[in-house]
Amino acid sequence: MTDLAKAREEIESALGFFEASRSTLASRDLRTSFFSSKHAYYDLAISILMRLHAADPSHGYAEEAFGIAERANSRALLDEMAGRGVPRFVGAPADPRKEQQANKSRLDAMFAQLRSLSEDPGKNAEKLTKVRTDIEVQLRASDILHARIRAASGAYASFTGAHAASAAEIGEGIGMGSVLLKFWVGEDATYLWLVTRDGFSPFTIHATHEQIQALVERWLVSLQGGVAIRPRARFHDHRG
Repeated sequence: MTDLAKAREEIESALGFFEASRSTLASRDLRTSFFSSKHAYYDLAISILMRLHAADPSHGYAEEAFGIAERANSRALLDEMAGRGVPRFVGAPADPRKEQQANKSRLDAMFAQLRSLSEDPGKNAEKLTKVRTDIEVQLRASDILHARIRAASGAYASFTGAHAASAAEIGEGIGMGSVLLKFWVGEDATYLWLVTRDGFSPFTIHATHEQIQALVERWLVSLQGGVAIRPRARFHDHRG
């Protein structure tokens, strides 16, 4: 239990670092690529929390695991929204918004140059140092501009400060008699959370990513061909 608790603290620190580092990337494609390379860390965090939940169901570890899954799954949506610039509904001043888009374009060009020069670091050492310095200067300018826009628009501050909803917050918006099913398919196990207006129930399904993928592929084939399938694997679930 002590080792798991320590692992939980370490992986949460790592996720915080990754998400903070990722926010400095200008391009949506860069952010998405960065997140994809760190996806295994979210999977590990969820696995640790669900194992802690199995040992102590009353502590709230399952709710934390649900929150991690929501954070992970919200990245693509936030990147999509950020990639389109500041929405008009937030009421941010037009001139700073244009400047923000120009900053992003400059940063995208700088990161592209950095990738190109990094293919031969020995030959391009001096240029790499200059580009990295230019990027740091541009990032600081972007941070200052971001703060100006947040100060000028409360709606923008709320928009950029959006966070993944907790199970309790989601439950408040679910109608009577309705239920939300949230899945996380991990490398070694699959997790299911049942969220209703009145409660929250976690489950662990002992099926690997490969097993789930094979089952889904067979299911899709059956839909396309109209052929019924017979389950070939028996999965065991454990209610938390």
